[in-house]
Amino acid sequence: MSLAALDDVAGALRDGWSTVQRLAGFWGPVVPLSAPVQALATIGTVLALVLTTGIALTSLALLLTSLLFAYLLLTQVFGVEIAVALP
Repeated sequence: MSLAALDDVAGALRDGWSTVQRLAGFWGPVVPLSAPVQALATIGTVLALVLTTGIALTSLALLLTSLLFAYLLLTQVFGVEIAVALP
């Protein structure tokens, strides 16, 4: 490999690294916070994520329960036969 090719590779790596640093700057804190406030913000974020996950799982369970109820209602009460056929 020639020196010019190595210089091109090094330049591409520098450009890539500067792009990574620029993009990573968006995930940094907006304002500097003290350590206790950072800990509270982290705990609050984790709790919000857990709460949101719980709501999503509850919604999924409710959807599956209502689909089962609708299936049983259609088949047992109204006598509609539901069959899944492979194409």
